[in-house]
Amino acid sequence: MAIDISKYTKLILKIAKEGFKKGFNKVFDEKLASTIFDDLNTAASAGYGDKWIKFDPYHSPTVQQLQKNLLFFSVGKSAEQLKAMNALLIDEKGKIRNWQSFRDEVLKMNKQYNLRYLQAEYQTSKSSAQMARKWQEAQKRKHLYPNLKYLTVHDSHVREEHAKLHGIVRPIDDPWWDTHYPPNGWRCRCSAQSTRDAVTPKDKIPHVPVHKHFRHNVGKTGKIFDEKHPYFKHLTKSIFRKLSKEADNRLAIYTANKVRQWAKDNLVGKAITAKDKPKFILTGRDIKVITFKPHKYRWIRNNMLYDINKYYKESKLVHTAFEMKGRKKYKYWYYYEVGIEGKKFYLNIVMLANGEKKLHAITDSIIKKE
Repeated sequence: MAIDISKYTKLILKIAKEGFKKGFNKVFDEKLASTIFDDLNTAASAGYGDKWIKFDPYHSPTVQQLQKNLLFFSVGKSAEQLKAMNALLIDEKGKIRNWQSFRDEVLKMNKQYNLRYLQAEYQTSKSSAQMARKWQEAQKRKHLYPNLKYLTVHDSHVREEHAKLHGIVRPIDDPWWDTHYPPNGWRCRCSAQSTRDAVTPKDKIPHVPVHKHFRHNVGKTGKIFDEKHPYFKHLTKSIFRKLSKEADNRLAIYTANKVRQWAKDNLVGKAITAKDKPKFILTGRDIKVITFKPHKYRWIRNNMLYDINKYYKESKLVHTAFEMKGRKKYKYWYYYEVGIEGKKFYLNIVMLANGEKKLHAITDSIIKKE
């Protein structure tokens, strides 16, 4: 993957100039964290596949965990860079740098963090997300294939330690996979495959130390980057509490933007139909309104739009009502209920005064008095 460093250079220089004049008073920069998250999320999406954006009762809980982990990591990396820039204000002799000297050092730092490091982080996000999906799929069919086999790419670039693990077979729920499930290092290309092959005896498994940042099973933990990574040290208890509360909101906004982009080419202007149900056509404005309205489960609600045809067909009519608020443009309301992961969602279809139908909202309850 070729990293576009220009967007980081522009952003880092802006942060540096402000810090040079006023000091680095923030723990992390929101825009920088969002930019990092966007790149890593793109990588993870490519690794996980279509279930990353399309809601799936089996896969989506894992996807949410992985996305939150990337969000925390991105904030931590942003904080690390602000701390590094602050340290660069003073040169090796203990003197305050002038702007040109400081700028030169910041640009060197930018290449290190947002080109060299980001290349490895991007690859790790992609491979880890891919392995997280493989883990979930292996769990689904373990009644048929109860074991996993460790596999390398088996070429000249495979590191010696990982080559020793090639072909090892252990039960899928064996604790060995808690510390040796791929990826097992930066730029690791190893994988695992469901199998019925005979289990490798414990005394035949070589001792291969795994890098401390990868000594976990991404499929089980939902963490692409383990908390042992130094970026996480910047997430103080107050920042972590704040992020934990805001994570769902941030991810909901992110998914809303992604859905709107996707909908332009795949949903807007196309008829949504289902047997014995009103036909409606979504506009770009409808998508925007629907995805940014309040909801208990906005992440799921937004991702529903990728499969709105499917959910509309599965839904059942549970309530109807005349327009009760005196709004002349609305005439009649239909509420269709659909269940997802034990949660109820309601498609609010409205008949306009001219007889046309439109999807007004997807809510978590029925508004009895429209």
